Amino acid sequence: MKKFILIFLFITCEIAIAQSYEMVGKDTINFTDVAGKRQGKWIIFNKMLHKPCFTDDQKVEEGKYLDSKKTGLWKEYYCNNNVKSVITYENNRPNGYAKMYHDNGKIKEEGMWKNNRWVGDYKLYYENGQVQQQFTFNATGKREGKQVYFYENGQTMIEGNWAEGKEAGVVKEYYENGDIKSEKSFNGGNIDVAKQKHLNLKSQLLKKKKHQ
Repeated sequence: MKKFILIFLFITCEIAIAQSYEMVGKDTINFTDVAGKRQGKWIIFNKMLHKPCFTDDQKVEEGKYLDSKKTGLWKEYYCNNNVKSVITYENNRPNGYAKMYHDNGKIKEEGMWKNNRWVGDYKLYYENGQVQQQFTFNATGKREGKQVYFYENGQTMIEGNWAEGKEAGVVKEYYENGDIKSEKSFNGGNIDVAKQKHLNLKSQLLKKKKHQ
């Protein structure tokens, strides 16, 4: 008899859970199943978080849950209602393309986020929309290949190559008007002294030639 009751309860629970998932598929928002887990689309209002600056009825973030774990695209907002971030989640962890925004609505940074690090192409922006940094990261999150810094007017500030997160080869620095400021040769993140004099001379000749 006890065994029959246990089987009956198990079947009843399974049916309830199945019905719960069916309800989620019908655009149900902020749904918690019989097991107490969040499912489907959720809109997190500030009355649930009590963050400063927001009113209780404002959205703080929204996205989808699967068994109380964030999945797919999640949006977070500033208290002025502009989007703060759009991040791809997998099993409750950021994993995929991510975009962050300044509170004025312009993009702040974007790239691929995986295993708590940026991988592949990455860009950081000034509040005026100009690119501030254009980097490339390897699979371990270290800078690899050509890396460029920019002034707020769009002019290149620094450019060079990196390997395993360290400067490798010639790194050039520029003034805001585009004139070259310095050229330095690196090996494993350290300045290559043997080539430094030659590079300094080359830089001076280029600057002299430009102003003739």
